[in-house]
Formats: sequence, C-alpha cells, structure tokens
Amino acid sequence: MHQILVATDFSAAARNAFEYALHLGELINANIHLTYIHKASNTPSEQQGLGPKANENQELLRKLQRWAGQYPDQKRVLRTPAKLQYDVFEGKVASGIEKAAKTIKADVIILGGREKHNIREHLFGSVTTQLTGRTPCPMLIIPEKAKFQPLQAIAFAIDITLNEKKVLRRLKEAAQPL
Repeated sequence: MHQILVATDFSAAARNAFEYALHLGELINANIHLTYIHKASNTPSEQQGLGPKANENQELLRKLQRWAGQYPDQKRVLRTPAKLQYDVFEGKVASGIEKAAKTIKADVIILGGREKHNIREHLFGSVTTQLTGRTPCPMLIIPEKAKFQPLQAIAFAIDITLNEKKVLRRLKEAAQPL
C-alpha cells in the first residue's frame, strides 16, 4: 500500500479520517493525498482554468494546507511532511473521489462517516453509499466520533462472485504491514 486518498469536506468526521490516515501512513510509509472535491465549472473559460475557478482552486489548496496543519486539538503532525500532498479535483463529490482515486492510483480511500445524516442523504444516499462498489480500491470508513487506536482486526466484505484467491492475496498484502 503506497497511496492513501483522504477526502475531506473540512468536517469533524473528515478530521478523524485524516488522523487515521496520518497514523496509517506513518505505519506503512505511504503517501497521503488530502483531497477536496470542488463543484465542477459551468462556463467554458472557467473549465479551462482562465477564470475565477483557478483562483478558487488555489485558495482551496491553501485551505487544505491550513486545515492539515498543527491545531491545538491535533497533538500529532506527520513526521515526514513530504509524504503529504494536497489535491483539488472538480466534479460531484462521489464521482470526484472516484476520479481522484484513479488518478493518483490510490490503494485505499479513507472517509469520515457522519453519525447523523440529513433528509437529502436519507433519500439519495450519502457519499459513502454512492461510492460503494464504484471505487477502484477499498474504502476505510472512520466513524465521526472514533478516536485513533492501533488496528487489531480487519473486517473485509467481498462480493462472492470475485476470484477469492486474488482477493485474499490483496488482503494479505494490505494487512502485512499492520
């Protein structure tokens, strides 16, 4: 496992996911891609990066860097800052995360899971629900109020129609450094 994608919406749930990613990244010496998905442009000049959207993306990159920095409530910082990269992708959130994972060749996607969903999410599904079965790699969902603890067990759900030998080999590869 070399590439970890952490998608953020700057929420408390995303903060917990980021904490897990920092710990996991240190443990397995992986690159961490802290990623924000920005709504897609509507005008051709903005889609080509010629308008306000390019400035917005630069500001979002700065916001990601500030958000990931040392805060009073964040006791740990990444020992190897070169391993932390910041990315802004455009699109709808679920499809943007999927595209980001493919682009960076992510080995795992780490997302924060919210405790309470609003009515829209109940009707149309959360981002996590929308991503289920669509991502090019496994997802690790960290509950909003979870505090980091070293991993002691891994629950791994698979589609029974998949080739079991390939799945088990991949699981062993992922679990070995842990």
